[in-house]
Amino acid sequence: MKNKQDSRFLAISYDLLNAVGFIDSEGSQVELTLTDKLIYAHMKSRFDYFKIEKKSDYYDTQEAIADQLNIDRTTVVRRLKRLVASGAVVGFKKKHKNYHNWNYTSIPKLKLYKLIDGRVVVYSEGDTVNKITKPKAQPSKAVQAVKQPMHFDDESDLPF
Repeated sequence: MKNKQDSRFLAISYDLLNAVGFIDSEGSQVELTLTDKLIYAHMKSRFDYFKIEKKSDYYDTQEAIADQLNIDRTTVVRRLKRLVASGAVVGFKKKHKNYHNWNYTSIPKLKLYKLIDGRVVVYSEGDTVNKITKPKAQPSKAVQAVKQPMHFDDESDLPF
């Protein structure tokens, strides 16, 4: 039995959510907004469904994407132009019946990047880079000597 994703939910990996952006085919860093990530994840999910399960082309109007994600159509148009220009989404306009639809031919897995300790780290979804943590600094002897249980009964000096 195939492991089907519940169609009521859109899965967005934490790898994608935590990324600053992705590396395009020319090696340039392309920043991604949360809206870009949402559109990309939605389209990748739909693309995989149509190409893998239905074995057909993936067509979607920009209006349909906007409606499904509850995003303004002009925002979807603007963000999609950027995703197509940077290679995150590959597609072309194709006449379908009496109107033009975008036919998406490829939505590749992105080489994501984020900053860790001021360094750019490149990874793909599912890589172990997200398990890298900054080594814990050893507290100084002065801090160790001052460690005492803290009591929060008096909240008079709290800013809220």
